[in-house]
Amino acid sequence: MATCNPISTPMETKINLEELEKENSNPNSSKYPCRNAIGNLMYAMICTRPDLSFTVSLLSRFQTKQSDALWKLIKRVLRYLKNTINYQLVFKKDLSASPIIGYVDASFGTNDLQAHSTSGYILKLFNKPIIWVSRRQDKVALSTMIVEYYALCEITRDIIWLRQCVQFLGIHLTSPTTIFEDNASCIAITKNPVKHKGTRELDTRLFFVRDELNKTITLTYIPSSENLADLFTKALPKERLVMLSTKINLS
Repeated sequence: MATCNPISTPMETKINLEELEKENSNPNSSKYPCRNAIGNLMYAMICTRPDLSFTVSLLSRFQTKQSDALWKLIKRVLRYLKNTINYQLVFKKDLSASPIIGYVDASFGTNDLQAHSTSGYILKLFNKPIIWVSRRQDKVALSTMIVEYYALCEITRDIIWLRQCVQFLGIHLTSPTTIFEDNASCIAITKNPVKHKGTRELDTRLFFVRDELNKTITLTYIPSSENLADLFTKALPKERLVMLSTKINLS
């Protein structure tokens, strides 16, 4: 793939997941190094390439079913890397920025044959990305609010850990960590301690996040168009992919 034709996105906005689930009848498909390629892509994604997070997360679900369809999608990612081979995370000193901020988002029942949703979030330290996650949720949710709340619970746990780390390094945190969330219902149900029909599915997660509100975290609404975590929940068109990658200091 060293001489492949470059392409501007790692994945099309719509792909056929049923095709990836099928057992491949091509006897040569077993020769495709799918696992090896996904493992290498995962290494790059974890270390320096957050723009690959959603794509690698999705493809890794099918690495036990090597097929022509999977290999084709992997080669597309490699073509994208050929086009963005010089991309790198840029860190500049900015002590005026908030010590820790987070962006969280979720896609409702998409990109999954069993209707599981995808959580995505990013944490910044002094406005520089240090943690980014794209993860398939373990439970099927019944509404967008529930999906967003599951993602909010996940980022809250990471924030608790990260706050302990930075305080160990001597950075004194005087206020809760701001999380930018684009779902108004999720924010409202977190701030409202009333238990009603819409919260039955949330189990202990509801009380966990509420206990941390205004102590460890604080929630701020942000329009979906400005939510950086959108990068980790779905495949994006070129213009939005470039815009969000730039905003997380990948250039």
